[in-house]
Amino acid sequence: MRVRMRRSLEETTAAETTVVESAHEVESAPDVGGEGTEQGFARGDLVGRYLLIDSLGRGAMGRVLRAYDPDLDRQVAIKVLYEAADRSREQRDRLFGEAKAMARIGHANVVAVYDVGVHAGAVFIAMEIVHGTSLDRWLKTPRAVREILDVVIAAGRGLAAAHDAGVVHRDFKPANILVGTTGGVKVGDFGVAGIDARLGPERERDAPGKVVGTPAYMSPEHFAGAGVDARSDQFAFAITCFEALHGTRPFASSSLTELAAQVIGGHLAPAVATSRGGLDGVLRRALEREPQRRFETMHALIAALERARRPTWPRWVGGAVVAAVGALALGRSAVVDGCETGPDRVASVWNPTSRSALRIGGSEYSPAFAAAARARFEAHLDDYAARWALSYGDSCEATGPRGQRGTADQRAQAQCLENRLDSLEGLTTMASAEQLDPGRVEDLLATLPAIDECDSPAWKPYPADPDEAVRAAELHRRLGHVRRMRLLDRNDEILEDARRLVDDARVLGEPYLIASALSEYARLQARREDAEALLDEALELSLASGFDRLGATIINHFILVSGRTLTRAQKPELLHLVAMARGLVAHGGGDETLLGHLALNASNAMRHVDDLDRAYALNERAAEHYARVGHASGVAAARVNQLTVMLEQGRPEEAIAGLRAALDDFESSVGASSPSMFSARQISSVALSHAGRAQEAYLEAGEAYRRARVLFTPSSYSLQRAAIAYGALAANVDEADAAGEALATLRETPSPSQELISQLDLLEAQLLQNARRHPEALRVLAVARGRDGNEEARHWIEVNSTISHLALGRLDDAQRSLTSPELMRRVGSRSEDEELRCMVVFLAAVGRLAAPVGTTWDELRPAAPSRPTCRSMLDAIDALRADDMDRVRTIRDETTARYHASDSVVQLLELRLGEAPR
Repeated sequence: MRVRMRRSLEETTAAETTVVESAHEVESAPDVGGEGTEQGFARGDLVGRYLLIDSLGRGAMGRVLRAYDPDLDRQVAIKVLYEAADRSREQRDRLFGEAKAMARIGHANVVAVYDVGVHAGAVFIAMEIVHGTSLDRWLKTPRAVREILDVVIAAGRGLAAAHDAGVVHRDFKPANILVGTTGGVKVGDFGVAGIDARLGPERERDAPGKVVGTPAYMSPEHFAGAGVDARSDQFAFAITCFEALHGTRPFASSSLTELAAQVIGGHLAPAVATSRGGLDGVLRRALEREPQRRFETMHALIAALERARRPTWPRWVGGAVVAAVGALALGRSAVVDGCETGPDRVASVWNPTSRSALRIGGSEYSPAFAAAARARFEAHLDDYAARWALSYGDSCEATGPRGQRGTADQRAQAQCLENRLDSLEGLTTMASAEQLDPGRVEDLLATLPAIDECDSPAWKPYPADPDEAVRAAELHRRLGHVRRMRLLDRNDEILEDARRLVDDARVLGEPYLIASALSEYARLQARREDAEALLDEALELSLASGFDRLGATIINHFILVSGRTLTRAQKPELLHLVAMARGLVAHGGGDETLLGHLALNASNAMRHVDDLDRAYALNERAAEHYARVGHASGVAAARVNQLTVMLEQGRPEEAIAGLRAALDDFESSVGASSPSMFSARQISSVALSHAGRAQEAYLEAGEAYRRARVLFTPSSYSLQRAAIAYGALAANVDEADAAGEALATLRETPSPSQELISQLDLLEAQLLQNARRHPEALRVLAVARGRDGNEEARHWIEVNSTISHLALGRLDDAQRSLTSPELMRRVGSRSEDEELRCMVVFLAAVGRLAAPVGTTWDELRPAAPSRPTCRSMLDAIDALRADDMDRVRTIRDETTARYHASDSVVQLLELRLGEAPR
């Protein structure tokens, strides 16, 4: 018997690993020679419009020639990319297009690309000539730390500019940083190595043992062949910067194999691994093994380096001293009319003391996961504090420390920044006052309002009256507290706080705050009717006051509140609300992320009323909105949701076809160890199981189970669920040892629930049935029947009992088990329980059992089953009724191939065929 699973399991993606040839340059250039120019070119030849003069050298990807541009009367460097014998016209066209993209970078710290073209079938790039030397050679002369930082930060700005233009370097290293004789710094070979790399894994498979890049500066994902992006450049930049400052690299290794292991494993040299503050602490974050834990952008990394190189002056240092050092250390006066520096101001909220006071853990998650969640929490607050500090300095200089001067827009920005600092303080206070569930870290971080909104109309200024402005700021603080407590499921504790918040907002009379408070209060209501009344009032107020985006957000809240209880009759009304919200967003200036949320939540509501086609279309729309703003986790979540819809539509094969890429994308955006990633990956094994691909489903379930043991404690429901699914799928393919391992894990559960005990009984019975030990299986099931298990477990106990009774020839007992009133009531009333209905009708056909009085078995038979496994059982029923034993034998053989020779269905078909077990 194939035990029924809940919709959960996981997929593993095998990253293609590429082996490099050496620890130096990876691509080797062909031998070239000749006087004055490279082989195949002569002085005076034309490459495009450029007249060749002589050779400048060669690199990993092409020849470099000096040439004259007659149109602009200047010398240029011409790089002609080596022409691979296997390069197709399509690949050359792609090289050409991507070289043109490089020409759009246009930054003072990037070697300028003037032109691209094709000469004799090969792509060439015309660029500026830089007079100077490479960073690695420049460093052979002793340099001050300040000088080194000036150079690497300038190079980092060039790298950031390229990323802004959509170009990834892929081979950033000291040899590609040019320090000019006049002091300028430029990044060279920008994207040239990357262009060839972007031909994709197909080309790398054609040339095994090679990869574009220099191993000493490669990221873990680069070594693993998992794809290279801007965060990989950030990793290479950090290695380069560390090497420039310390004269050694942060990964200690004596061979390429060891280097790859150190980098992929994240094993930094001890001095780097323990660094928390200062320059090395910044570089340590940029060297994180998981890309999503590095800085969000090169701009953020550069800003962090700039902050780290500045001294932090105690507040008690005299103003004259601070002013004296300010010009050198800060680039401007550290104190202007009483303004603290941004780093000093934010340090009053986020500092070593508040960091050490954080309490994250104590839930169903393992200590290792709790530690990783804490690291993510700290890194996010580090970045948020850094961005706040950068914005605060300019704002305070414009408005003064109390925001009393400047334009109205400047004062509004100052208010907004104070609100963001309050939010940061509220979050850190909560995280130190009580222990936070590691699984809620991401949700809580999302409550920090965007700092960028302070420069946009999204921020609604406080009242002009100073006293009212103070009251508005306090209401905002309370609103943030209510929101955070709601995310921790502390609704009962804050219900009264939220009610008073609404009352106080009404007294102040600010429509925006009233509507916001009403919306939060509605989210806490236990009764849907109460929530809807509050949201109606909030929506009316926001629309009347012209707060379009807030109105759309309130509609989104309404869909969240009402979507799970939506009826078919209410569906048109909900769709009208979605259309209204989209119009409000458009009128309010647009917000692709909010539009994505609306579409995704509406899709879930449509699933609830079985409008799967509309749910599918809304998921597509959600993915499009998220993609437009680079919301990677939103895109991935929409795609995973889409595949769930496809499963419900009875399209498992199509769902499986797109599942691997969707899960890969989701993992890259949320991290391999994220609980949401664990849940999303569980879908894949369910899809595989429903499609009849039992062996693949078992392997996927095994990976989910292994990850669950790392993520969760033995008492957690998530680990129990993963172990049950793994054990069931292992039993399906007769992997008794693996199923036994899952059973052992489950038996170690402290204080197991009755539901878990019932699942253990069912799994043990299935293993005994696989071994054809049916009397023992019946004893286990008899004990299980006496337990106080849930309804679903009781039904499957009867089905499993029927299987063993039939196998032993006990037809009367089989009849009683299969036609028990409780089981028949379930089969007759639960039309969506396709698997159970198929199995019941199949067992009746095998045993020639009579249908319950007043029914026929055909009444209970699914009309159009979506799962291949169910269809094969119904085919067997038709073959048995037609006495077509050849067809029965074929179905028996197909089932054996799909599962194993001792599968319950196989055993029962062998009995009807009169054949001995094989």
